Amino acid sequence: MKKNNSYYNLAMWKIKNYLRKRWKNLIKAYLLMWLILLTLMVGWHQAFFNSPIGTTKYAMIFVTPVLISIGIFRLYQESE
Repeated sequence: MKKNNSYYNLAMWKIKNYLRKRWKNLIKAYLLMWLILLTLMVGWHQAFFNSPIGTTKYAMIFVTPVLISIGIFRLYQESE
């Protein structure tokens, strides 16, 4: 069955063109997001289970919103 719908062809062409231009940047953005999540998980685990001094807890409290905002900004920038 052949697709003769011009809207379908136009939509598929636009999607392919978008992905052809931006697939590397999308992969970079998602890898950055996973790296940030892994860093936060390791940091909070270190802060609450292995740290004899409370300084790591305070550092993680300040670092967490910064890392999350960097990740959100990068994904938002890539989605435009």
